[in-house]
Amino acid sequence: MLPPIHDSKLVGYEVDGREQRLSLTIEPASGARDAFRLSVEGYVAHFFPAPMLPAIIQGIYPVDAVQLVRDAWPLIEAGHADCGWPGPWAHSLETAAAFLAAGDYRGFRIESSYGLSGWVLGQSLTGRE
Repeated sequence: MLPPIHDSKLVGYEVDGREQRLSLTIEPASGARDAFRLSVEGYVAHFFPAPMLPAIIQGIYPVDAVQLVRDAWPLIEAGHADCGWPGPWAHSLETAAAFLAAGDYRGFRIESSYGLSGWVLGQSLTGRE
């Protein structure tokens, strides 16, 4: 079970391409606990259009990865044409959908009232003290 994050501060994030992990460092709203990390394991892509930190997190919500990619396809298509982002699996919408379905990927939408919002594609979301 993940710790509660509503109104907590997202103070940092780190992407490790070798380990395929995106980690979020969060300071709890209550102040009763020390900072903790949430990690998206099996990470393949993220999009944070205005990554201002610290951010006040409203929540992190699982969403269907294929639907997320369909909704963001114009952005992904332009990124792929420009520099290959988010990866060779995004050559077309069809190949992206097949890749995500075959790898059991999930989308995670990050919403904040202030600061960083966006999405992450990966296989799981885990919490660590």
